[in-house]
Parts: sequence; C-alpha cells; structure tokens
Amino acid sequence: MQSSIDQEIFKIKFPAKALIPSAIRPMAESTMKKFLYLKKLEEIYWSIPSELDTKNFLARAQDILKTNCLVDPYDLARIPKKGPAVVVANHPFGGIEGVMIGELMLRIRPDVKVIANYLLGSLPRLRDLFIFVDPFETNSAIEKNLRPLREAMRFVEDGGLLVVFPAGEVAHLKLKSRKVADPLWNPSVARIVSRTKCPVIPAFFHGANGPLFQVMGLLHPRLRTAMLPRQLVKSPRQGIRLTIGGPIPFKHMAHIGRGNELTDYLRWRTHLLRKTCRQKNRWSLSFEQEPAKASAQATCRGLSPAIREITELSPKNTLARNKNMRVVMVKRNEAPELVKEIGRMREIAFRQVGEGTGKELDLDRFDDYYLHLCLWDDAKQELAGGYRVGLSDEIIDAHGINGLYTSTLFKIKPQFFKKLGPSLELGRSFVRPEYQRSYSALLLLWKGIGSLVALTPKYRHIFGPVSVSNNYHPLSRRFMIKFFEKHLKSKYSLLVRPRRPVKFHSPTGSKNLDFISKINSLDELSSIIADIEGEGRGVPILLQQYVKLASRSVAWNLDPDFGNVVDCFLLSDLTKVEPKILARYCGRSEAENFLKYHEMQPKGFSLCA
Repeated sequence: MQSSIDQEIFKIKFPAKALIPSAIRPMAESTMKKFLYLKKLEEIYWSIPSELDTKNFLARAQDILKTNCLVDPYDLARIPKKGPAVVVANHPFGGIEGVMIGELMLRIRPDVKVIANYLLGSLPRLRDLFIFVDPFETNSAIEKNLRPLREAMRFVEDGGLLVVFPAGEVAHLKLKSRKVADPLWNPSVARIVSRTKCPVIPAFFHGANGPLFQVMGLLHPRLRTAMLPRQLVKSPRQGIRLTIGGPIPFKHMAHIGRGNELTDYLRWRTHLLRKTCRQKNRWSLSFEQEPAKASAQATCRGLSPAIREITELSPKNTLARNKNMRVVMVKRNEAPELVKEIGRMREIAFRQVGEGTGKELDLDRFDDYYLHLCLWDDAKQELAGGYRVGLSDEIIDAHGINGLYTSTLFKIKPQFFKKLGPSLELGRSFVRPEYQRSYSALLLLWKGIGSLVALTPKYRHIFGPVSVSNNYHPLSRRFMIKFFEKHLKSKYSLLVRPRRPVKFHSPTGSKNLDFISKINSLDELSSIIADIEGEGRGVPILLQQYVKLASRSVAWNLDPDFGNVVDCFLLSDLTKVEPKILARYCGRSEAENFLKYHEMQPKGFSLCA
C-alpha cells in the first residue's frame, strides 16, 4: 500500500505524438513535474497532518511556505459574521491569495466558499471549501460553468459568504499600459450580486509576480499558467498585505446597472483600495507646508482667570445645558481670558488633525467682534469646545464685507448678501480631543446655535467655511469636491469665487471621475472615502451635519495658512431644514415660531414626539 506522501495528485502526460521515446517518457514526465514545482506542492500537501480542519490546513500551508497575510484587525472586523455576502478580490499572484483569504474568512465564520480554478479539484482536502469553475473563456467553459454559478447563487441565498476572484486568471503585464493588472473581470460576479442582492466586500492584495513570470506570460499565456505552482512555492517571504474595504450595501449598487457596468464598478471599488492612506503614499496639493508644531506656551494651562470669568457671567449668557455641560455666549471684551483659552484649545484641536495656524494661539482680528459660543464643563471646570459666530448684517455695517472671516478665503460679491439678508457666519468650530469620543459635545454646541437662531429669528441663513484636512488623500478630497459640485451646488455659486482655487498635482483618472459622477448619496461617498482613508474615516462629520441642515456648497478654496486645508463654503437656508431636525436643535415651539416668522408652513411637527 502507498504511503500518503507517495500518492500522486498532479499527473503530467505527454501527448502520444510528442517526439519522446517511450522508454524515457516516465523519466521525462517526472522531470517536468519537478521543473514545474508540482512535485514540491505534493510534498507540502502531504506533509500537513490529515487531522487538521480546512482552516488550520490553510494556516499550516502558509507556515510551510514561510509567508503570511498582513491585514489590519480593523479591516477584518468589517467582514459580516453572518448573513449573505460576497467578497471580491484582485488576483495578483495566482494561488497564495486564495489560501490566505480562505483561511482569513474561516477565522470569522464557518460558512465560506471560494470560487476556484477546477485544476485545484485535485486537492481532495480542499474540495469542501471550493466551488470549481473553468476560468478559460472557451465555449465549453461557459457552458460548464453554469452549474457552479447556480451553486454559488444558492449558497449566498442560503446565507453564506462567497469569495470570488472575478479576474479568473492571474494579473499580468500589459504592454499597452506597461502595467501589471487583472484581466477583464468576469460579469458572473455581477449576476450573483444582482440575483442575491447581498452586500459586497472588496479586498485588495498588494503586490505582483516577478519579472520572469511577466516575461514568460508575454511569450505565451500557457507559460504563465505553467509557472503558477512555482509562484505559489516561492510566495513572498516578507508576507503579503491585504486591504479590506467596508461592505457595500446593494442599495449603493442598484443604480449602477447590471452585467458589465456593475462588474466594472466592483473592480473599481476593489482597486481603489490600492490607494489607501495606510500606504502613506500621498500626493501633494499646492502650497505645501510643514505641519504645525506645538509650542510650550500652546500646551500650558493657566485656566484660573477664565474660570473666574465664567462664574461671573449672567445666566442670560447660557444658551443650552445638559447635565454638567453648558454652552455660553460671550464677546471678547466680556471674557478676554476665556477667549484666550479658546485660542489655545483651538490650536491644539486643529493640530491633531493636521491643521492649525502654527502660532501659540489661534486668535485673529475677527475674534474681537465675533460672538464666541463656548462649551464649558462645570464638573471639570474646563473648556470642552467652541464655535465662532458672526452676525453678517452688523459686521458688514461696521466693517464691510472684508470684516467677515469668510472673505479672507473667498471673493464675495455684494449681491450675495443682498439676496440672503441677515445671516449667521459659523466657523472655527472645535471639540477638545477628550470630548470627541461621543457625539454629545458637538450636539450641545449645535443646540447652542439653535437657541441663538430662536432668539434672533431674522437670521434665516447660516454660512461659513468647513475645512477638509490635508490628512485626507488628495483623491478623497477631489471626490468630495466632485460630489458636492454635482449634487449639492448652491444657486449662489456665481457670486462667490475662491481666492486660491484647489489644484491637484496628481492624475485622478477619467474612470475615477466617471464612477464618482454616478454616486448619488452622501453615505455612499463616505463609504468610498473610508475605504481610501482606512479605519472608517469617511466624509468629515461636520460636513455631514451641515448637509442635514440643507447646506449647499458655494465654492472650494485652499488655505495654505491653516495646514493646507481645503475649505468648502457652505450655505444653508434654515427654512429648508427638515422640521424634526430643526426642532432637535432649536426646540419644537421655537422651530415653529422661526418658520412662522419667515411665513413658512411648519409641516411635519405632528410627527415630533
């Protein structure tokens, strides 16, 4: 009886017409098997203990090959632990990525299947994991694949997780583009997704096979296939990096189309992960500058005078309160030490996200006559956040349009304010880092603004710059600009121009912009940006909150004096805000009074609890 290590898995047989004498055929076939590394693969296969289950078999195989998958735990946590899902991945190596992703998915859940090349059917211990297809696009292959395709659909409909390499064949060098890339993806993956309406998780393996593999593939595609066992045995010893995107719900794909359109979209979402900011490979914008460095004075405390000023304020200065937190409104001449503390904390908060003035205190001439909304923690006796508010009518009367901070970033025509009437300029918002763990601090600040609106209902519009940090990848920033200009552009945009238009020094690619033009929801845009940025960092929270307040983008400007942020000039007509949201910040009766003041029918309040 043969020992397991002597059993043949892969067989090589030369055709009868081959000019090889029958006496030496067995030796020639054995030599060819060794040359193609098939013998080595058999040795590895049989060296793994038979009692191991599939997950541990795949893990042991990686140990023997002295390679491993480098993946962020945050990315792994994005894989749904139950329910139907499809994982789509690129195919750069031709073998090891299937071993890695199969083992990773089995760590998370047991109901996993991988669509794989039928040639792997020779490995009996992996048959339970694989659904076998013929990746070679011949007429017979198309017909042969109908059955496994139906099996894959049933598996997903029954709640399983399916892993697909839609390229079918390994990535290879294309002379026209001079790049190594997947071949066209098979539209079967789109049929599975359209039929099951399940979420899709994109996954991108970084890297490619070496020059010898690429050259052999140029000579003949079959040579490329013949080299795959060698590539598997010689997998990168330093490990292979895998980036996993967030689940794409079907509602974000339904408008894309089916067949080739959806296939191209999934390929695009997968290859976007190549640009993830975890690579630290960023392109630059105009006006590069070094990140602001904290000075000794900017990190000192000295709060006693500010505490005294807070305690001496009239109760009328308090706009909103929640437990030990309150929002107070002051002018600089009322509480100069408190405003100095605002400047100190602004700088600290902004520097944490790659912004800031680079000065000891973030204060300027506008702070002298603007209102300051301060989020104060009575229990800890410290400043927790703030907002700067300008009354446009009073400021323009006293200082002209140039008296508005926004005018330092944008050229604003006088007709803009004639059309708007009295408005509130909002800016310089911050929440102290320790208070950013929950949404409650920002919510209370917004309730303070809502109280101010209720007290002064003539201010129908709010406007101001909202910054997008230079820590965002330029592609993310460009996607935001493109989306806002298409879907959320203000009718007043012709009245405002940026002083420093945003110019990107990197190619974006027509395909990127084509797909972004098809995105029709802010949630979808945010998920795309989160894939690029990593760790769930999508569209800035403040931008998202302004959109909920019916904000529209007027213009975009680059600010080199504030950490190279990109500023979006946002404008909101508060009478257009959903009544329930307006009531959340202003209070129900106050919101009704505000709308009546502007002769708007306060629809929807019957729905409010």
